[in-house]
Amino acid sequence: DFTMNRHKTDRGDALLIARFLKSQHEDLRTFTPPHKDLLLLRALNRRIQSMKDMRTQEINRKKNPEVPDILRQSIQRTIDHINVELEALWREVHKVFTSNTKLKRQFDLLKTVPRCGDVLALTVLTELGDVQRFNKAKEVTAWAGMVPRQRESGSSVRGRPTLFKIGRAHVELQSRGHLVC
Repeated sequence: DFTMNRHKTDRGDALLIARFLKSQHEDLRTFTPPHKDLLLLRALNRRIQSMKDMRTQEINRKKNPEVPDILRQSIQRTIDHINVELEALWREVHKVFTSNTKLKRQFDLLKTVPRCGDVLALTVLTELGDVQRFNKAKEVTAWAGMVPRQRESGSSVRGRPTLFKIGRAHVELQSRGHLVC
């Protein structure tokens, strides 16, 4: 029994925490790591998002009227290169879908939701992972950081509800103004 053990070890601590959680929550499940294809899609999606952010930065930089023509040309070459890289990344995404029909079906199903295109569907799919680990829709929205926050004190209510700044930023930013899955 690790509860009365005087020798502190990581294994003992882990078992003690696991026993405590099991005693408090009957519905705990064993963690199953995501499939390697899902992990690859997640990495590809995050890279796509960072490349799009870089492209936006370069486009904004190019719009500055004080930028000399020689730099404007360099900026345009960078934008062109980023566009080529984005196309290559999307080809890799489609290769994964070709080899994993289960993920492709889930991706296609997400795209049937109104206003949910390729980018949002890929983000929700890769960040959410196995939807079976959630028991209720509320759990998914809380995980994604899409839970409204109401400011109250006594009988006063201050301002309109806003979203908590917790959860998965990748999902929350992509879905803001589009949909709440």
